Amino acid sequence: MNRNITITLSVYPNTRGFGFVVMEGPRLLVNYATCTIKPVSNEGCLARLKKIVNYHQPTVVLLRDADEATANRSQRIAKLIVAINEYIRQKHIPVHRYSRAQIKNAFSQFGTTTKHGIAQKIASEYDELKDYAPKPRKAWMDEDYNMGIFDAMALIGTHHFLTD
Repeated sequence: MNRNITITLSVYPNTRGFGFVVMEGPRLLVNYATCTIKPVSNEGCLARLKKIVNYHQPTVVLLRDADEATANRSQRIAKLIVAINEYIRQKHIPVHRYSRAQIKNAFSQFGTTTKHGIAQKIASEYDELKDYAPKPRKAWMDEDYNMGIFDAMALIGTHHFLTD
């Protein structure tokens, strides 16, 4: 494998399990999915993530900031983010973490800061994701099943915005 090419794994834990995206270089979308773990557990999520890491062998991993997750998300998700961070560091892979505020700031350059608006912007840039773009939702509706993919892509966009 050519180690001069950056392989980015972006992981975004959610109530179902996690969404992930694997990119080769800045634009080539290699793999993406929403991983539903039943019954949902951090152990199940870590087991699935380990398979993804072993298969794709990323050179950098992107995560949501666990400190922010503690304030806005369940304790299970915050603990999962910490566990993923520890596992990736044990593998000696660089980890970058971004907050929701950083994501909003990065995408404000495109005139959007909502999750739906960010997802629509990402879908417009990647033909592979157009069919997965979430529909607008009402407050009483569950989040779209595929939103985890777009949350993970938003981490990649934020990473490029802040590091390029």
